[in-house]
Amino acid sequence: MPDSSAPTLAPETPLRAPSGGFFAKANLAWQVVGGALLAPILLTVLITARLQEWDIPTYAWLLWLQLPILMVHEFEEYVFPGGFKSFFNHDTVFSSENPTDNTPLSEGYVFFVNIVTVWGWAIVGALLAGIAPWVGFGLVVFNAGVNCVQHSVIFQIKHEGYNPGLFTTMLLLLPFSTFITIYVIQHDVMSPLDWVLSFVLGLGVVAGFAAITGSRRKVTA
Repeated sequence: MPDSSAPTLAPETPLRAPSGGFFAKANLAWQVVGGALLAPILLTVLITARLQEWDIPTYAWLLWLQLPILMVHEFEEYVFPGGFKSFFNHDTVFSSENPTDNTPLSEGYVFFVNIVTVWGWAIVGALLAGIAPWVGFGLVVFNAGVNCVQHSVIFQIKHEGYNPGLFTTMLLLLPFSTFITIYVIQHDVMSPLDWVLSFVLGLGVVAGFAAITGSRRKVTA
C-alpha cells in the first residue's frame, strides 16, 4: 500500500523557448551588439585611420562613420532607454485606430528596415563612395527624412517632448547630416546628376516605407 504521507511531485513542465520568434531574438541581438560592441569598435578603427592618415578619402570615411552613428541611434531607440517599437505603434500619428504591439511595426519589419536596408545601405554606400557617391548620400537624405524629421517634428504632433531616439538624433544624426552635406558641397564631391540620383533614391525609399507603414496601419484600423 503506497505511503499517503509521501510528498506528491508535480509533473515536470517542459522548458519553453523565449516567445517572439526568430526576428524578436535577432533584433535583440543586433540592437545590443550593434550599439554596445560594433559601434565602439568601428569608431575606434575610424578614428585610428584618421589619426594615422590611412589612405581613405574623406568622403568615404564620412560614409563609414554613418554606420556606427546609426548603431548608437538604434541603441537609444531599442535598448537604452528603448521602447521605440511600442512608442511608434501606440503614441504617434502612425498608430492604428486600435493600436497593437505589432502594427504598423512588427519585429520582422524592424529587422528589415534597420538591418537589411539601413546597415546594408550604409556599407554599400561607403564601398561605392569613389564611383557612385550618390548611393551613400542617398542614405543621408533618407535619414534626414526619416530620423531627423520624424523624431524632432512629426513625433511631437501627438507626443510632445522626449521620444526614443531623440537625443541621438539631435546630438549625432542632425550634426552629421549637416556636416557631410556641407562637405559634399564645398568639395564638389557630387555632380548635378549625382545630386538628383541621391534625392530620388533617398526620398524614394522614404516614400516606399511610408506606403508600407500606411498599409500595415490600415490592417488594424
